Amino acid sequence: MTADVAPLQSDAEQGRLERLFRSRMQTLIDRIVVTASPGELEAVLEAATPFGAALHGLNLLIEHGDIGAFEPLAAARLRGLQAKARLIEDAGGLLDAGEVAQLLGIGRDAVGKRRQADRLLAVPRGDRAFGYPRCQFGEHGLLPGFDHLLAASRGVPPWTRLALLSSPQDELGGRTPIEALLAGDWSDAEAAASTLTAAHL
Repeated sequence: MTADVAPLQSDAEQGRLERLFRSRMQTLIDRIVVTASPGELEAVLEAATPFGAALHGLNLLIEHGDIGAFEPLAAARLRGLQAKARLIEDAGGLLDAGEVAQLLGIGRDAVGKRRQADRLLAVPRGDRAFGYPRCQFGEHGLLPGFDHLLAASRGVPPWTRLALLSSPQDELGGRTPIEALLAGDWSDAEAAASTLTAAHL
């Protein structure tokens, strides 16, 4: 078993957890339905994805001041979720360990070892696994020079690290370090990543 794979649950335990989860989510959904107006519910349903609809529904509860009973820090938590969602979208999505293994032509264990050795960028996921931003890979594996960005941003928490590497920088002409890397400007990309990292450590 690798660090990138969550422990398997028994069928009975999995079923119990699914029932509890559905019950808790239904309570939240019921509160959204009772709170929102028909027009607001229609706007929720117009979201492009179920995740977007969930975020929109939670935001409605915050706007109506009707979420404090569920979570006093809901607004701050929702902003964090929205920021992560934008990062994932800007990164081209997240690959799981199996997809990365297939892309690189290595085993899942090797993927985990490369992550632990800081040779792959990964962000933690709620299922005790890791997601690998698609933006670090090209058609033939890891982007040439991406290891320089990893070295330059070492020591920064994963989500912050992804944000730094995905943020437009004035010194890069409004490009992100990853975009500069794709354009072949390795040294500029590395310098920008180092500067950003120093500012956040």
